[in-house]
Amino acid sequence: RLAMLRAATRGYEKFTVSDIEIVRGGISYTADTVREIRKLAGGGPEIWLMLGMDAFLEMPRWKDPDLILAECFFAVATRPGYRSRRVPRKIASRCRFEEITALDVSSSDIRKRVAHGLSIRFLVPDSVRALIEKKGLYL
Repeated sequence: RLAMLRAATRGYEKFTVSDIEIVRGGISYTADTVREIRKLAGGGPEIWLMLGMDAFLEMPRWKDPDLILAECFFAVATRPGYRSRRVPRKIASRCRFEEITALDVSSSDIRKRVAHGLSIRFLVPDSVRALIEKKGLYL
């Protein structure tokens, strides 16, 4: 997955892929990762967390949500049925909401399609598709 993420973000200078959670091992909580990234980055760059609206609305149930809200900005992908007006104004000011085209696709579907010899073109970036094919993943 790390290699696929690196392939998907190659050429986008504003993205940084980190292996912090893999190196740390064990159960991984977003708050712990944010703390570690902040420590490594110092007071410098902004930390942006990218997630779907459904996960964003669940954040109050996460470990240390106040720390995450204080330290991060959010790029939130909205889907039909989720409204940004449900987000408190003070939190919404730290967010950028982007409506995405609803696609009925999941990682499970990708793996099944590969296993059955079906195309995943246009469902994942070409660089990720090439990596899956080269490594024989999900066969």
